[in-house]
Amino acid sequence: MLGSHSLTALLASALYLLRHHAEAEEEYRAAIELLRQGLGGPLILEVGLGSLRINEKKVALTAPGATELSEHLLLHGIGRATIPEQPDLRQLTTFLRVISAFPGTYPSVDEVLAAIGPETLRAFAVVASPDALSIMRYAPAEGVFTFDPSGWDGDHLVPKPRPPRGPKSTAPVDRAPPRTPITVPSLPSVSTRSPSALEAIVARGRKAVMNHDWSGVLHAALELLEAESEAPTEAAGNAYRIELKRLVPKTHLVQIARLATSETQRHDAIALLRRMGGDATEVLMNMLVEAMSVGERRGYYSAITQMANGTEVIIHHLGHPLWYVVRNAADLCGEMDIQRAVPDLARQMNHSDERVRRSVAGALARIGTAGSTEPLRRALSDPAATVRLHAARYLDGRRGRALTGQLLQLMDKEGEEEVLREVTLALGRIGTTDAIQALTRMAAPSHKVFGLRKKPLPHRLWAVEGLGLAGRTAMASLQALVADEDPQIGSAVRKALDSLPL
Repeated sequence: MLGSHSLTALLASALYLLRHHAEAEEEYRAAIELLRQGLGGPLILEVGLGSLRINEKKVALTAPGATELSEHLLLHGIGRATIPEQPDLRQLTTFLRVISAFPGTYPSVDEVLAAIGPETLRAFAVVASPDALSIMRYAPAEGVFTFDPSGWDGDHLVPKPRPPRGPKSTAPVDRAPPRTPITVPSLPSVSTRSPSALEAIVARGRKAVMNHDWSGVLHAALELLEAESEAPTEAAGNAYRIELKRLVPKTHLVQIARLATSETQRHDAIALLRRMGGDATEVLMNMLVEAMSVGERRGYYSAITQMANGTEVIIHHLGHPLWYVVRNAADLCGEMDIQRAVPDLARQMNHSDERVRRSVAGALARIGTAGSTEPLRRALSDPAATVRLHAARYLDGRRGRALTGQLLQLMDKEGEEEVLREVTLALGRIGTTDAIQALTRMAAPSHKVFGLRKKPLPHRLWAVEGLGLAGRTAMASLQALVADEDPQIGSAVRKALDSLPL
């Protein structure tokens, strides 16, 4: 006898084939034959909201196929069924065919039981569930297909169209055991979608896939997302999530990712890609690596920065052999504040390419965790000016306090004007006592510092700007410079004082 997990997976596989691949008769027969051989006795299925039991033993919904099996039953109002030890193949297929139908195919639980038929109801001891998911509607669906066992000779599983319903029969339906009738009200305030909405969306999406119409696939996928948000229960919404995963597998994400570079479809494509998780991030990273134009690279880069999952893929690219891939990954780590990337970024501070070290230094400064301090020390001493510049550009009080001493040393010896300006502004943002004192000395008039050559005016202006960034702790230093002989210094000081918070 097979274990409950194996039986659950086989039943879920059979249901999947009946719903999505009715033509796959050989695969269906193989699954059913394995199921029949592995029974070893009656198989009792019991489901409730958030629970599944096989032969009275609880099965975790994380087990393969467990969630799908339980929801197939609840979506059609079935709470309990028993598959006999030697089930009749026709009856078993009838039962599975009915519960594999798309949600809304049958407007009520009574019609589900009627479709199963009294003979199969009795043989499988089918009992309706008080926890039936409320997504049925009394309005009939158009063009719905259902299985007709009377026309099946044991060889063909292709469903036949359901004939138009006449007046509801008053003859009692044979059920075992008796149950309390369930009334499922319409829920227009929750969702106004028709009973066949899911089936119709999926059909449009599959047609678009067959026609390589990826804009159509995108629109169908977004419809599934919208329908999921309108579902009355979490479990009902899972039916839409399952179909979304099937409509847009990883192989199709490449085509959706290309739409992320389109001016008209970028936002829709990114909304879908965000929902597809880490797989979408991986696809976008690969597309970024292979992009041939600047526009494509910008589009993919922008899309990646909006991903909520899959950051481990970005970290993995920090070890790529191509320098520009490592550079892009480092830029993404900084922009997305991926703190787990700090150890990998630190290793790349020894990269031979200056452009990589520049991006790594900027990323480490933007992330600013304790682990960033030591590699940033190396960046501030890097022989390449662009690396030193990017290390200083993003430092502030939170990120750079531990680096104040090294910045002060660099301010005294830095020969590159652009780097010196960034160091000066970084000291202002850090705003420690030592930083403010150094900026005050740098901003002071030359004649007040005995023995020093005249200071360049740009250096003094940068120092004033840095004091303004330091906030009210630098107010006294700024006020002492208001009456400076140089009108540009006075103007800059007044501007800095006006910008201070009250």
